Formats: sequence, C-alpha cells, structure tokens
Amino acid sequence: MGFKFYVVLLILLSVGNLLYGYFAPVSYTRNLTLFRKGLYTVHVLAILAGILFGDLSISNWKLILILSILVVFFDLSLLLTPNITKLGNAEFQKEESLINQTILKMENITNSNYDRIKLFYSLLKEASQYLQSISPATPTEWDDCNRQVPLNKFREFIFNN
Repeated sequence: MGFKFYVVLLILLSVGNLLYGYFAPVSYTRNLTLFRKGLYTVHVLAILAGILFGDLSISNWKLILILSILVVFFDLSLLLTPNITKLGNAEFQKEESLINQTILKMENITNSNYDRIKLFYSLLKEASQYLQSISPATPTEWDDCNRQVPLNKFREFIFNN
C-alpha cells in the first residue's frame, strides 16, 4: 500500500512539475532548487513514515535503495536536466530562451518608460511656452502667478540636470 502511494506521489509530482515548467517557465526556473529540496524532503519523510508505521522495514534495504534510486533518477531526468551542460565528452548547449524573454521584457519596460518621459517633457515644454505667452496686465499679477506656479525653478531643474 505504501509503495503504491509513493509511486503515485512521484507520478503526480512529475506531471505537476512538467505542467508548471510549461505554463510558468520564469517562476519554475526561480523555484527549481526549492522543488529539488522538496522532492528529497518528501522522500526522506516517506521512508521514515514507512519505517515508523510498519509498512517498511530497515531489513528491506533493497526496496529503500530502489526508492532512493528512483528519486535520484527523477531528479536527474526532470529537475536537473536544464543545469546539465556536459555529460562525458558531449557538451550540451543551453536553451537561453528564458533569459532572452526576460531581457526582451526589460527592454520593453525601458522603452515604455523612455516614451513616457519624452511625453512628459514635451507637455512641460508646451505648458511653459503657453504660460510665457500669457502676459498679465500688471507686474503684481505676474508675481502672483510665479508664486502659484513656480515654473522657472522647475525649468531650471530640468535643463540643468
């Protein structure tokens, strides 16, 4: 009973791992070491639970060894595969699509921010030109306008920095 549950748990972990890696590759890559630690923790806890509840005996070391080999194979074949770059004399090229996707996303964000800054600057320039074209009737009104809208200080800050 315990062995069947353990195998079903490994199958569910493998299917969940493949689906998660397919639908959320960025998050999957970030959490890969956590998955590996979780797999080995589940393995050790399952062995200990099997021994404590009497489903597994230490004298049945061959079964424990088979289960451990199964977990190590699962780790190497599914979880550690993206990190293997050399096996014997053969070298594998890593697929860097995830890195390229992240770089492309960051470039898009940078370009978007640059466009926003350009638009904001042009709006400020137009507002400054418009406010300079308005001439108040008396100098006291102009001073009141400067106190309410300190564009000169803001313009100096933008052009000097």
